[in-house]
Amino acid sequence: MTHVTPITTRLRFDKLTMEFRRRGNAKLIIFRNDRDDTPHVTASWENRSKQVDVHLTSRAKAGHEEHRRIAAIDEQAFIKLFTSYEPAFLENLGPSIGTFRGVRPGWLGRKGYVVFYLDSEERKQFVERIVPRSERHGKSEHAIDMRALEDFARSSEMMNHIFHPSKLHDIAAGGCDEPIMAGRIHGRHKPRLMALGLVKSPRPFWIRLDKLSQYMMAISKTFTLDCLKLLLPGEAWAKIHSALHLEEIGIARA
Repeated sequence: MTHVTPITTRLRFDKLTMEFRRRGNAKLIIFRNDRDDTPHVTASWENRSKQVDVHLTSRAKAGHEEHRRIAAIDEQAFIKLFTSYEPAFLENLGPSIGTFRGVRPGWLGRKGYVVFYLDSEERKQFVERIVPRSERHGKSEHAIDMRALEDFARSSEMMNHIFHPSKLHDIAAGGCDEPIMAGRIHGRHKPRLMALGLVKSPRPFWIRLDKLSQYMMAISKTFTLDCLKLLLPGEAWAKIHSALHLEEIGIARA
């Protein structure tokens, strides 16, 4: 028997949450996280009908759910149109990255930070040791071994991977696709961790990934809702806008 592990990704944008689920078919669920009297919007695809089913789901008495279909769209037409918007999303995101204020190694050093770095082979060995694969109920999964992580944190080996922030110059020169952790361990301020990412062009520089994530989430919200507005029949978008009271959170109906 083949076991299908469900995949769930959730993003929260202020008072609106978007959740992607995949198990059998794929679903995008949008709901208000500040109200319990509004329905969820669910768009599902990869269905047997070869249609994208869009409906509103409301809680009824005794824990039952009420589903009200508001649109059914040909799946291939939906996917073709949706993927055509990807260049527009990247076009909006790309130039904005260049406006982010970079994090300079010298600044990190003056503020008492160090960086933790593993090269690709060391990182692979680290993951195999700290997050080993095991079998559970017939499924293969990875789980953090807290004892192994604690042993590593107390070991002299860990100190071999802690560097002065000037190490970031060497890492940038060699190219880096993985986040680098920086931690503040000196100075008057409280200890702090931050994840850094390397922007490779036009000139390599480091940025804080939490700042980038916040910006990407804001763009994703606008991008996804704009796509829904264009992809859905006009009356379906009007029903969604009204049911979720989107005007309360600054989302225009038109």
